[in-house]
Amino acid sequence: MRKYAFIPLVLVACTGSTKNISEELPHICYGVIDTLGPQSTRTCVTFSSITALDSTILALDCPAGIVTLYNYNDSCISEFGRTGSGPGELDWPSSICATTDSTVFISDFQGISRFDIDGHWLGRPIEYLNNPMFDLQSLNCSTFVAYKHDIYTTEAGTLLDWTISEYSVQGQQHTIFVSDSITIDYLDATEILNRSLFSHAFCSGRYRFFVFDRNEEHYHIDCLDCSDSLLYSIERDTPIIAKNEDELQMEADNIESWLRGSGESDVMEYVYEPRPWREPVKEMWVTDDGEELWVQRGDLDGFMFDIYSTTDGSLIRTSEARIDTSGLWDVSFFIADPDRVYAILEDDDTNQMLVRLAPAE
Repeated sequence: MRKYAFIPLVLVACTGSTKNISEELPHICYGVIDTLGPQSTRTCVTFSSITALDSTILALDCPAGIVTLYNYNDSCISEFGRTGSGPGELDWPSSICATTDSTVFISDFQGISRFDIDGHWLGRPIEYLNNPMFDLQSLNCSTFVAYKHDIYTTEAGTLLDWTISEYSVQGQQHTIFVSDSITIDYLDATEILNRSLFSHAFCSGRYRFFVFDRNEEHYHIDCLDCSDSLLYSIERDTPIIAKNEDELQMEADNIESWLRGSGESDVMEYVYEPRPWREPVKEMWVTDDGEELWVQRGDLDGFMFDIYSTTDGSLIRTSEARIDTSGLWDVSFFIADPDRVYAILEDDDTNQMLVRLAPAE
């Protein structure tokens, strides 16, 4: 697994300069302005993954296997996709991304499918069984980044190999940014998840790859280029905040329920022990133009974002999303650009709503 030496600076840019993030910077508050709906009459929509391509937003509904396209004004302009295992069909798709050459990639339990922006199927450059790629991210005009894992048995036991790598349009693996191989016990959910699927947060765009190690307590993000060279690191002095008992129990219950559902059985008793601290970095996005890195802080109550220049990692401003969470059990985000900030609101009955936010007056 990739390891970097800790550099005791608040922020390290590729020029070697440092910046004091306590300087007075612009702070923008966002509020809900609009709700986006599907084109069809589906009464239950699950927004499992969202991506942006120029002025278009593509939202993936996992159970329905449908991609909904919205224009810059949030009008639904088209839909494509259907469930199934045949050519062009999607079997429980997990993630979507779009490269700047207008190629759309979707991961499901069959592999990676390619579509054009009009929804025409262009083949399946990567095929596999039961181990889907997760969290696809566009890297440049014709490559994407994906997390992938493989489980196999050897004389030494059952091994799990996983990578976060760059792939070409044809499915060839290029740069490996992060990887690890571990011996697993199927019932040891904590070890498996925290060292693989839950090990890193990452995002990419316009030839930059950003990664945060979730097993670290400190706010530290590395920026790499397409050759896996470290360009700069972003560090921020944030407090380490312990999760309370309710947070720990809710996280454990959600993960264990997900594991039982993934295994299609209520027989196996999975036990998951969440990390005891709040992760300083919850999620990251590179804007569609490749100019900004948005980082959602995870160590605070509320929804706070730090926005950095992707060129050198300098902090540009901070932002805050003000959302009434009454009746909600989960809020997640997708950032296309400063003018297109989206939130997925999910209530206690797992009903979801996609909303757009705008700077508040």
